Amino acid sequence: AAGAEWRASCIDCAAGAAWIGMQFTAATEVRCVQLEQPPDSLDAATAVALEVWNGSAWAVAHAFEHLSGGVRLTLTASWERPVDLQRFRVLNTEDVAERWRVAELTLFAGVECTMEVFGAPVTLASEGRAMPLLAFDGSNETAWEAGGVPPILAGTAWLGSHFAYPVDVKCAILRQSDESGRWSASVALEATVNGTWKRIAELTHLSPGAWSTVNAFRSAAHDIFVNFQSSASVTPANFIADTGRAFGTKAASGPWGPTLDYGWSCELTGVERDYHLDNIADTAVEANCPQPIWQLRTIASRYFIRITYSNPGEGVETSGCLAEGRSASLGTLGFYERAALELTVDVADALLTFDATTDCDSIAALEVFALPSRQTMWRIANGADVAGRWQVHEMELHPSDACNENLLDSQRRWLFSSGYADGSETPKAADGDIDTVWASACAGCFSGDAWVAAAFDGFQPVRCLKLYQSVELEKQANRVLLEQWNAVGWELVETFDDAVGGLWGKYNARWVRPPLGHRWRLVVTNGTSLPGPLHIAEAAFYADVLCTETLPGFAIAGGSRSSAPSLSAFDGNFSSEYSSACGPCGDSEAWIGLHFDSPVEVLCAAAALGVSTATLTARRLQDAVAGGYVPLRLEVWNGEAWAERGAEVPARSGGMAFSRRLEDLPVELLSPGQAWRMVNVASTTAPWRIQEMTFFKQSTCEDQVFGQPIASSEKPLSPAHRAFDGDHSYLTSWIAACPSSGCPAESEWIGNYFNTTQALQCVRIYQSSQTMAGDPASTVIRLERWGAARRWETIRTFGTSQAVASGRWATLQLLTEDQKFTTEANEWRLVSDDAVARHWAIAEIAFYADIECQRPLAGTFEASGEGLNRFVSAAVDGRIDTSWWSQEGPATQEAWIGVALGIRNIVRCVRFLPNSDRSFATSAAQLQSRPEADWLHVRTFAPLFPGMWQHLQVFQAERSKPAGSMWRIANYDDVPEGLVVVELEFYTDLLCTKIEVGTPLSPGHRLGQDPEAAFDVRIASSWRAPCGPCVRRQAWLGSSFLGLGEGDSEPRVVNVRCVTMLQGAGGLNYSATAATSSQNITVERWDGSRFKRVGKFSGVIPGEFVRLRLDAAASGQSAVVVDYGRKESLLAAESAPPEDVEERRQRFIDAEFNSVRVTARAFVDAWPPELTSDLETVGKFNAAFGEALQATFATFTRQPLGNLFVDETELRLPFQGAAAGSEAALASVASQVTVYVSRSDGTSNVSQVALWEVDTDAVFETLKEIAEDPYNTQALFFVDEFKVELRRATRLEPVLVSVVTQVEGEIRFRLEHPVLQRLTEPVTTTTAPPVAPPGELLAEEATPYILMLVGIAVGAVLLIMLWYRVVHLKRLREEMEMWRVAHPNEPFPRRRAFWRRCLCPRFCPCCWRLAFEDPHQAALFGRGKKSAEALALQHQLATANRQFAASTVRKR
Repeated sequence: AAGAEWRASCIDCAAGAAWIGMQFTAATEVRCVQLEQPPDSLDAATAVALEVWNGSAWAVAHAFEHLSGGVRLTLTASWERPVDLQRFRVLNTEDVAERWRVAELTLFAGVECTMEVFGAPVTLASEGRAMPLLAFDGSNETAWEAGGVPPILAGTAWLGSHFAYPVDVKCAILRQSDESGRWSASVALEATVNGTWKRIAELTHLSPGAWSTVNAFRSAAHDIFVNFQSSASVTPANFIADTGRAFGTKAASGPWGPTLDYGWSCELTGVERDYHLDNIADTAVEANCPQPIWQLRTIASRYFIRITYSNPGEGVETSGCLAEGRSASLGTLGFYERAALELTVDVADALLTFDATTDCDSIAALEVFALPSRQTMWRIANGADVAGRWQVHEMELHPSDACNENLLDSQRRWLFSSGYADGSETPKAADGDIDTVWASACAGCFSGDAWVAAAFDGFQPVRCLKLYQSVELEKQANRVLLEQWNAVGWELVETFDDAVGGLWGKYNARWVRPPLGHRWRLVVTNGTSLPGPLHIAEAAFYADVLCTETLPGFAIAGGSRSSAPSLSAFDGNFSSEYSSACGPCGDSEAWIGLHFDSPVEVLCAAAALGVSTATLTARRLQDAVAGGYVPLRLEVWNGEAWAERGAEVPARSGGMAFSRRLEDLPVELLSPGQAWRMVNVASTTAPWRIQEMTFFKQSTCEDQVFGQPIASSEKPLSPAHRAFDGDHSYLTSWIAACPSSGCPAESEWIGNYFNTTQALQCVRIYQSSQTMAGDPASTVIRLERWGAARRWETIRTFGTSQAVASGRWATLQLLTEDQKFTTEANEWRLVSDDAVARHWAIAEIAFYADIECQRPLAGTFEASGEGLNRFVSAAVDGRIDTSWWSQEGPATQEAWIGVALGIRNIVRCVRFLPNSDRSFATSAAQLQSRPEADWLHVRTFAPLFPGMWQHLQVFQAERSKPAGSMWRIANYDDVPEGLVVVELEFYTDLLCTKIEVGTPLSPGHRLGQDPEAAFDVRIASSWRAPCGPCVRRQAWLGSSFLGLGEGDSEPRVVNVRCVTMLQGAGGLNYSATAATSSQNITVERWDGSRFKRVGKFSGVIPGEFVRLRLDAAASGQSAVVVDYGRKESLLAAESAPPEDVEERRQRFIDAEFNSVRVTARAFVDAWPPELTSDLETVGKFNAAFGEALQATFATFTRQPLGNLFVDETELRLPFQGAAAGSEAALASVASQVTVYVSRSDGTSNVSQVALWEVDTDAVFETLKEIAEDPYNTQALFFVDEFKVELRRATRLEPVLVSVVTQVEGEIRFRLEHPVLQRLTEPVTTTTAPPVAPPGELLAEEATPYILMLVGIAVGAVLLIMLWYRVVHLKRLREEMEMWRVAHPNEPFPRRRAFWRRCLCPRFCPCCWRLAFEDPHQAALFGRGKKSAEALALQHQLATANRQFAASTVRKR
């Protein structure tokens, strides 16, 4: 029971005085005793005897020594007489001043310090309660303490374990006490062999505070090779045979001893099938019993086994094979396949087991090795003394010189070492964490004392060691040994000298025998002799000319002082420095460099002199080298000798000086124009200091370009990048590493290296102003670029006439804005300003010389590349279903497409269609030209929209267009889904009647919605901006007004006073319409150099025609007028079905209607240019002229509208050679009019027959009267009626409205003599006979009649006045109706009073001017008046014709 114990009655009991035993009822043989004593040595005996009663006295049967309390011990005969390898101990081999104390002791059966084995603690003696158990409890806080009287002499104290069966202990890890006088500087590991202790291994130079490893690196076990075969087979040499017999088979005596037990759990069959002619591969034991398990009795240990599978003709299934519980599978082997597998297994019970129970058919051979085979273990060791503890942050073992496959990561492995300090365990040397560290157990390690090893399952070659040692010198080994296990011990493979810490080192054969490019150095040369040692504060080698990609390597030097090693020049600390062993130093005697594991190309080297070189020997240095600069030449080891590379580094104190090998870069890495710099042409009196500097691609210092800073030198705290950090304050500056006295002329420079070729046009620089310490600014600065000759070439020198400013920004322009946009070039290109994920794809592209994108420039198209057979020709083939693709995945400004012109020109517009897939498109592009060697930035366009036609206009390059020659409207509000404009019209009058026609302008459009659609007077078509959403002024549409003559491209100034527009794409869907329109619209006018806003209109209703009056835009009063009727009229006209005119004509001919044919001709002085410059407009005008003639003739001949046909309309220009005043000298339009006269028999197919004239002769006479006298009253009314109808016919066409407005006052009409074609008999009428006149009255009877006649006359006058008033009102209503037709949504003008109408035009000058300005109104009110009957009849006819027209209207 817990807590229960027996305690002897004696104190300080003498030997044999205290005893305890048991009495049995019968004689019993006791072979084992379990004993547990208290954990205090005062209460426990270190030796006990087992006695038996022999009948008369107690006799000693067994004596057990070296007992320990606190643990239950199993005492058998083997405890009394341990067999070989059953008991192990660690003892002190040096004296210990006080009692020896051990905190922890662990024993392992594996040579790699693996497979921990557990036994019963044993010791010679313990002090007090510090029993041996405390050294095996896993706690550093408790410890075993040796008994006896101090000092503890060497070999007099020991601690160990007793095992139940033999164990092959090969390693012990010991943690002693850190207290002074309680630890031994050397220990030994011993085992019981032949009844005595045998030393296995010894460890010296132990240090406190660490875990020490005692490793024997040998084994007491033996190698055993078993061949599984038939009983008739020949056993291979050095093998023992297994023929499938049961366990208990005895092998003959051998290295393992007199006998060897092994065998199967059941009887199996051994086979031999000759195929491989190999005694091992041709034999096997087939595991064909229910549970076939093979066992081998051996020593408990870690073993390294090789299993061979083969069974010719049968094949082998191995997926279920197990060795000591580990999978031994090689899968399924074919009939004649053989294979071997190496495994590491731990045999803790002294029985090695192979389990073939499941999915394991057979086994051919099993080889058991007590120690690892060759090259299965590798280790590194310190090859030189280490002052402190050797520290390794990380180590890697690689099978090739390339060091690209770390075996410690890719293979199953075990790490072990010579020991480790507290908290710095062995696994930390290869845990992938550079911040953790393994530290050796020894502190002040002699060569070979400290080592770290790795063990693998099988053979692993190592050709490279990667090592990261501590950066501290006293914790580094400058010589590292690489050793391999050769199956019996360690052998040296390679010695790596000059190993340093603080960085990764790759140690391989190239370290010992470096080929070309593995070592670089900076050497004092050019005949320079230093008066003292060379001191280098910092040095660096870089893989790029930017001096940013530092090449890490191992510091090497041509001799160094112990206090200033070569590593000090590469530690990033300017306060530490390397000092050469020579001093003074001759030419090429002092040097410092780096070793690299792989060949590198150093493109930049830098160095800074240490303080000692710069100050202590300043005067002598000044005398020895020019300017106090020490020239250091860059050299490379070529495998046999040092060879020069690149320019010298002008090393100086206080900062790094650079040598960049720009001339050695290939063209693809450094093209002309890819590097730019500014050079101090004038000297400074203080180190040159630049607070900020920027480079721009535009002459206006816009479009800044960013590159990588490069400079000739720099101060440690003021590197070159500070001049490009966007902060021009004094504290963030670049300072050249010049002496405090200043920089000599032409000695320093700073600039940028760009990823792509750049053409800079402007530089802004901010130099520091003068201080008491001197002037750090250069008054003359030269701009240079890297040229095609692989050297720097001058672009421009600034400050020769006026000093470059300091203390403020100085703007240095290469080209002015005017020069940039007016410079012609042969080559132009469009460059992607973004990186493109896949390919930049363009379906179509063209370059134009005009801003309207109308005059394409012909040339040879080129591109940056072509992907997947999408050639550049596909972008200029006129097809949008084919595309050019750039090279794959181009970076920013890498993809471009351009044209080479035969003649120098200026591109003012680029029109192209990008791909709709964003992975094939860019959001920004640059237009560039190449007038000389460099590509010149012209303009950047952003954003661009995938899948939309883009019009990239360079308005800055347009210098020929005067003010007012271009107008446009733009969105003022954001438009979520892109601005849509259905119709847009520009007028030069406030009533929007005099339209101006131009060439459409826009930033682009969506497919099928080009800008021309906004000027075609159709509701069904529209222009849509490429943007969506569109921000303010991003969506715009306008016109460029050119000469109206054919081929006339000269700009034309237009004074727009009114704009009509219809916006929105939603139709009846208001939300969709609102999403594609802007309620605030701006009208902009070209002022000769840019578009300038002339009006902003609010409340622009979407979905309706609106008029924007520019005269009212400023005040906002009546600036926006909505025309609600126009949209419906256009929709009706577009939706009306077409009429078959010829079919209607044929009906009249078949019915034999009489007809009158006449040619009508209208004359004007000249047609407006907008009419004669476009055939489509001429066609529309001819149709409108015919429609007006048809309506006018129908009214005056009193015929239905459908009875009239207008044919052969022809517009004519004045005849050049005609006499002035003749009709030939006038412009004209003529048509042939045919009138089919109605009948009274009902065959006219019209209603209200009573209204129509059925007398053919009457119709003929009416037309004949007008033809014979074109200036009679009837003819004048005919002209007035025609003008009204012409305005009605053209009201939906803004261009035609403008034409009619201009020529209306000039129209003269003439009818040719009509032709009558009679097919039926004339209609006869009966007239009443005339009334005979009354007889003469007598004179005397005349008086009353006279009075009566006077009364009648007065009454008649009154009746006439009343009649006039009625007729006037009817006519006024008719005129109002006509006004509403011709002027929708406009108020009818008020008629002036009688005195205004009759007196003012004769006597008032103001009224003269009004009459002159409104000739139509003057003519309307000033002409002769129709009769009431005529007016009434005309009104009825007009009403009937409108009803007929409504049913027969056709789409124009």
